[in-house]
Amino acid sequence: MSSLVIFGPFLLSWSTSAISTVTMGGVAAAFTVFAGRSSSIPANEQQGAKAGPLAVILSKAASVAAIVFVAVLLILITKCATVMMEYIGDAGHFAWKLDTVSHVLGRSVKYLNVILYTPWWAILAMTVLFVLFGVGLGCLINSNKFSLHAMYRDRLIRAYLGASNPHRDPNPFTGFDEGDNIRMWEMWSEEKFGGKLLPVINIALNLVGGGNLAWQERKAESFTVTPLHCGSYPVGYRKTHVAPGQSYGSRDGISLGSAVTISGAAASPNMGHHSSPLVTLILTLFNVRLGAWLGNPGPAGDATFQLGYPSFSIGPMIAEAFGLTNDKSPYVYLSDGGHFENLGLYEMVLRRCHHIIVSDAGEDPECSFADLGDAVRKIRIDLGISIEFGEMSIYPRNEAEAQNRKGHNCAI
Repeated sequence: MSSLVIFGPFLLSWSTSAISTVTMGGVAAAFTVFAGRSSSIPANEQQGAKAGPLAVILSKAASVAAIVFVAVLLILITKCATVMMEYIGDAGHFAWKLDTVSHVLGRSVKYLNVILYTPWWAILAMTVLFVLFGVGLGCLINSNKFSLHAMYRDRLIRAYLGASNPHRDPNPFTGFDEGDNIRMWEMWSEEKFGGKLLPVINIALNLVGGGNLAWQERKAESFTVTPLHCGSYPVGYRKTHVAPGQSYGSRDGISLGSAVTISGAAASPNMGHHSSPLVTLILTLFNVRLGAWLGNPGPAGDATFQLGYPSFSIGPMIAEAFGLTNDKSPYVYLSDGGHFENLGLYEMVLRRCHHIIVSDAGEDPECSFADLGDAVRKIRIDLGISIEFGEMSIYPRNEAEAQNRKGHNCAI
């Protein structure tokens, strides 16, 4: 990496096609972001059906494109920093010892002057300036609001919760109505809903940097949001609504819209067993984050569990970019429940439910029941409960042999 930072801009300054370098990096970045969001790329060869040729090609190409983008990005950042220091040096009359006219080095002589002869105090001053700028932004920016999470949440609320609001008065320009969203604890209101079934929102708590060696394949653990409590069995739970400032997720408690959005946050830098180091870094840089950072419901979050976003976002962003998320920090990164277990069966068995109806709406054209098998395996390992099925006569609709089989496309 040091060689890339030092010699990359030097070689770039010799090149007559800097635009092509930038273009190559941009194309690589765009492809990596697209590939990171694509459902065609397999998470793990041991999970689910065997990947097809397109999925394998996309998976390998995404890693190569990520490497190219990171290399180009480091070179361009270094180039911009040296150009900035060059202008500062010219204005401050720094002692550039190399001749400004060189038939051998050409334009590269300016870059070498900056690298070799910039005073230490100037480097220190610029470093401090950048650090202060970053810290200031970290204190001011809401990492959940200034990301795709907020946009995704608003549209889900408008599309689904808005349809159930009989007194809706939307903004004529945006189509949004603040009354569409409700607090999660209100779903257990006897007056409002008449004692309906208790909703349990299935979410994944990412452990990409977790220390549990037995969970290195999973990289996530189960997390749930209900009208009564929020949290997970390994970490702990907090009440969804108590008093203002003591509820989980925000001052008045996490909202239904936020919980549903996190539960469907399929595209995120940290995605449980889907996570890839290079793709994680690039998705963070491009702010492709549908999940959310919330306070830890466990002991580590005693001072943060009631917050709706990190008060200082630099630490969580670094953890997200380099795959250091865990359940021991004051904040945890939550994403799609399918990043741990896609059916919600794990939590229902954990709650000792006697009758469980599973609706498998995942993409499974071959009817291999990968999600169901994954859930059964995790339940047997973690909870010691063995689940056995009889013959499952469910076959794919497009399979020619299915014409001669006695089966169904769905079953209860």
